[in-house]
Amino acid sequence: LEYQTWDTFQALCSSVTGTLSTRAVLQGFGVGQAEATLLSGTLSWVLRDCTGMIARLVLAAHMASDLDNDNKRWRLVADVTNDLAMMIEIFSACLPEGLFMICVCIASILRAVCGVSGGSSRASLTQHFATRRNTADVSAKDGSQETAASFIGMWFGMLVAYLVPATSLLATSAIFLFFTAAHLYCNYKAVCSVCLRHFNQVRAHLCMSQFVAQGTIPSCSWVNRRDVLLRCPLSVTFGAQLSDALPHLAKDPLSLFESPTHHFAVVSTGSSFVVILRDGCTSDQMLLAYFMCVSHKTGGTGLVRLTPNILKHYEEFTKAAEEGGYNCANPQFRVRDWRVMPISA
Repeated sequence: LEYQTWDTFQALCSSVTGTLSTRAVLQGFGVGQAEATLLSGTLSWVLRDCTGMIARLVLAAHMASDLDNDNKRWRLVADVTNDLAMMIEIFSACLPEGLFMICVCIASILRAVCGVSGGSSRASLTQHFATRRNTADVSAKDGSQETAASFIGMWFGMLVAYLVPATSLLATSAIFLFFTAAHLYCNYKAVCSVCLRHFNQVRAHLCMSQFVAQGTIPSCSWVNRRDVLLRCPLSVTFGAQLSDALPHLAKDPLSLFESPTHHFAVVSTGSSFVVILRDGCTSDQMLLAYFMCVSHKTGGTGLVRLTPNILKHYEEFTKAAEEGGYNCANPQFRVRDWRVMPISA
């Protein structure tokens, strides 16, 4: 309920600022000017849309693998980039035609970032709220709620656009900045109110570091209020190439996978860790590998061994985490595609 309340208010604020930015774009395209032609306006609009489409294709190819493991932060990034795009559109209306088109295309690229990150993160959050496997039902209701809020916001935005003349850049900017600040605040409160119970690298680091230091697990709500803006201080690369670990190994790399049951090898490079994955490695084993990285205190480089003591502490950690309401079964880490494959004789 808290998330939906804040999400409703952010959609309303976004609709108001969207109305003002649309008016500015139409003004820049020459609507209301006697010397403007239909062809020039159409070509300008198509160029703007094509720029956004190309940017969306490129961004989806480069960003897709990172969206699942940080969906709350990407949701916030989507709204920030959308607000930046609208701000550029509003202030570009008073620029010459050449500079106006450059600014509009830049805004279209920012909207592409918003589209890719916002759409993907919203789908992930919808799955989180679908506790009864009713993803379609939750998605439809969430869309209806946002449509209703946007409908009300557009009517209010049209009233604002009617009362504030387009020639008054100062008044338009003041209203835009007010609703943008409200929009960002509502979005921040919305994503902080979402209590995700599966681990990503930030949430895993917050829980594991406290468990290693104090033997306790922080509450799920405490962690979720801090994981939106916090960057993970521990650099761990899952699915790294074997060549990334070779300079830091003192022995034959074929001996990395000494255990027949654990399909991974953790190698310290000094300032970071690389995790070499063998074919068949499960998400549970990746969580164990991350626990080994957090627990590693000796420094230096080389293979980090899975000792019976670390395995015992990991089992204690997972038991305490599950009792605290966390889901240890499906951690969402960013995993590269490299795997070590066994060669049959």
